[in-house]
Amino acid sequence: MRLAELDENQLLQALSPYFRHNQETLVGVGDDCALIAAPDSQYVVSTDMIIGEQDFKADWSRPWQIGRRLAMQNLADIAAMGARPTALVLSLALPNELELDWLKSFYQGLDSAAKQVGAVIVGGDLSRFHTLILNATVMGSLDGTNACTRDGGEPGDLVAVAGHLGFSYAGLDLCRQGYAQDLSALPAALRPLAAQCRDIFKSAEPPLAQGPRAAKAGAKALIDTSDGLLVDLTRIAKASQVSIELSIQALDQAMAPLRPLADFLGKDAKEWVLYGGEDHALAGLFPPDATVPKGFQLWGKTLAGSPGTITLAGTKVASQNRWDHFGGTHE
Repeated sequence: MRLAELDENQLLQALSPYFRHNQETLVGVGDDCALIAAPDSQYVVSTDMIIGEQDFKADWSRPWQIGRRLAMQNLADIAAMGARPTALVLSLALPNELELDWLKSFYQGLDSAAKQVGAVIVGGDLSRFHTLILNATVMGSLDGTNACTRDGGEPGDLVAVAGHLGFSYAGLDLCRQGYAQDLSALPAALRPLAAQCRDIFKSAEPPLAQGPRAAKAGAKALIDTSDGLLVDLTRIAKASQVSIELSIQALDQAMAPLRPLADFLGKDAKEWVLYGGEDHALAGLFPPDATVPKGFQLWGKTLAGSPGTITLAGTKVASQNRWDHFGGTHE
């Protein structure tokens, strides 16, 4: 059944199984607004959108993966504030010819990501348009702690990262080279890694639980590396008025699992790790005497002077934003 065959009430009824409540939901779908509890009088909020054929390709990804991707890139921002996601609202522009089963699968993917962290979909808006435009706004609770903004770092802090680096960019290159669905032409030894990279590109798996854990462990600054490790470390370094010295050993460790696949595809694993976006790894600055939470890998330290400068083994490295919608090189 196509959406053109349904009116708005029928469509909302079909989607009603995905509108749930949690402990923060005081009023959910059905009123002019949702009412969400904010026990400590403050909450964090972020929004992000994806557009069909610009941010995702329907012939590369299933609707379930697209829904999960939209949720995860929003939930990762909440984690990067040290917060716990609580609720999402959606604004969707949908073509008439879109199948209802496609939309239900999209909601299932989004809801599966929300359930992973105890969040719920509490409302939104639907409209018709010739192109898919999918937007989510997510809210989160700090549970009485202070938000981990980007500007809390100082010289001498530890730089640590949790989550995948370079896997999403590797997945993008796989799709570009014809491996979006079928991996059978790859050497058998590479298929498990290729499948993991491809799936992370289509629907990231951010370390969402690590945000609140980092905050409790004393993180002074956090950032979601959605635009790539170097780009986002530059941002956190500028905000904190420090420079960052990265460890070549940490880079080698991050590159090691990706090298065989990079060699086969004729790509550079270093490029994937340093410049690849949309893994949504979590980078943080911790006090020098802190015990970095399990799941974080030490990547270097902050230094005084030259705010925003990143060096690797003593050599300055440039941050190139491959994911800028309005400038630079958009991939």
